[in-house]
Amino acid sequence: MLAAEEGIVDLFLPPPPLVEWNELSYQAEGCLVIEDVLTGPPDKAIVVRLAMAGPTACVARVDLVFSGKDGSWPAAAQVAVTRMPDVPRLEGIEVSEQDARAALPWNGTLERSHATMLAVRVANTLPVPITLVGLGNGQAFAELMGGAFVYDPAAFDGSYAHLQTRGVAVEGAVVAPGEAVHLGLVLDPERRLPTLAGTMTFRPVLLVEVEGELRTLPFPRASRAWGVGLP
Repeated sequence: MLAAEEGIVDLFLPPPPLVEWNELSYQAEGCLVIEDVLTGPPDKAIVVRLAMAGPTACVARVDLVFSGKDGSWPAAAQVAVTRMPDVPRLEGIEVSEQDARAALPWNGTLERSHATMLAVRVANTLPVPITLVGLGNGQAFAELMGGAFVYDPAAFDGSYAHLQTRGVAVEGAVVAPGEAVHLGLVLDPERRLPTLAGTMTFRPVLLVEVEGELRTLPFPRASRAWGVGLP
């Protein structure tokens, strides 16, 4: 979240699949305050609107309980929000991104065999080199979402293991004028999210140093959903 942006986050959560419910209770812990909950058709995700209670960083859990005549069903989400320092946005940089996949090692179960990977290309069109300082909150991204690597797409074999062994850290990568760097942001490689239905929303912000000055390079906010539609 950039410094000038309002501290509001919309969280998407899938309702329990294949069951009927008519009551919803919810609570957030710590640095989050639930301002509103918007429900819609049963095949669409529920929107939980959250406000940050603190000015800088927030990592908290949101719990919901769906109730109906046949019982109750709990749901939970982990939220990490970091407000970036008040530094200018970096202009003159070309950023493109696309969805890819990274194969995960077989773990002896029928769980999914691939993780979604956000493949990002950062091209330096400035006359001076730039240095990638890292993601705005790389630790929270690694804990909740997955790994972030600089990699060579021409040599990439499509596996997460390749990124772990041959990819390099985002921090400290230098991009010369006229050159580009490729980042692989792997989402949930530990397979912690449910397989039947789930959602994830992310908005990475890259910190970049140019001639000794810090700049931000925000990516568009994006959501991914499976087993449920986004509202």
